[in-house]
Amino acid sequence: MSGILFLCSSSRNDTAMKTISIVVQILVFSLTAIAAIAQEDKYQQPSLPPPFATKSSMKFSKVVGWKDDEKPRAPAGFSVSSYAADFQNPRWIYVLPNGDVLVAESNSNHSFFEKIGASIIGASKSNSMKSSADRITLLRDRDKNGVVDFRSTFLAGLNQPFGMLFLNDWLYVANTDAIVRFPYKDDQTSITAPSEKLVDLPGGARHWTKSMIANKEGTKIYIGVGSSSNIAEHGIEKELLRANILQMSPDGKDLKV
Repeated sequence: MSGILFLCSSSRNDTAMKTISIVVQILVFSLTAIAAIAQEDKYQQPSLPPPFATKSSMKFSKVVGWKDDEKPRAPAGFSVSSYAADFQNPRWIYVLPNGDVLVAESNSNHSFFEKIGASIIGASKSNSMKSSADRITLLRDRDKNGVVDFRSTFLAGLNQPFGMLFLNDWLYVANTDAIVRFPYKDDQTSITAPSEKLVDLPGGARHWTKSMIANKEGTKIYIGVGSSSNIAEHGIEKELLRANILQMSPDGKDLKV
């Protein structure tokens, strides 16, 4: 007796198989296309101009200052009045325990040719080209009416001062190239005593300011040091101890990053 093999299928099974086949084909096509794009990107070099091929775009603001009858707008219930004026590039403010306000006046020291260039490109409209005043000015409001009634040169002969800190009867000053301190007594209006240098710091360069703060216990001092340049274009060796927060003891010992 001869045997006969019959293959039976339903229309539902045929539809499912066709759907699966289409999905698989789409998936294979997609993966192939992705692989081809990735392979092309791997060997394709970006078309970029060489560094400094085009001139940088610069536009400087123009500082005009406040007129006598002008002042900032304040929210309802508040008022704004002038506290002190006529500074030479004030950079930082620090309030002493007795309420006296110290103002660090300092600036970048520009060469003759830098000043000429700043005038040509317009940078002098927004930046002061004057040499650094290298001083700290004291402001005192004796009757607490919001108006300074006493002003004096508190410290002079500094080197681009910025950060200030009162701690344990000492006034610490962050020059651009060193942390120094002076003996301080309440209500002093000037300091003539010589400074005590605690640590040398990398000074000058593009970001020359040095900020300073102490911990709550007064056992550590933290110093913010900016980078020498933007992208270490002068060499990585110029960035030693820069773009860091340094820590030291109040006597200047144990300096570390």
